[in-house]
Amino acid sequence: MSAEQKYIVCEITLQVQNEQALRAEACDIARFRGLPLEQAREYLDPDKQTIEQCANLLLAPPHTPAGTDVLGVICEAADELYG
Repeated sequence: MSAEQKYIVCEITLQVQNEQALRAEACDIARFRGLPLEQAREYLDPDKQTIEQCANLLLAPPHTPAGTDVLGVICEAADELYG
């Protein structure tokens, strides 16, 4: 690793208060990013896209900040917080 190269680990915890709203936002963003309407609508269907996949789409940037590479985004569902 070069003297200038550093890593930053960020953690975001989402409390989902309205799953339908989250799914609708994922669908909208998928369309904005160029997915065909039929594919984007899969984010509305829990049998086709998990809530974690919706969150991943919303949190994974379509670009990275200057001078950085996003190495990954991991979204996992939990029934309780830090339990």
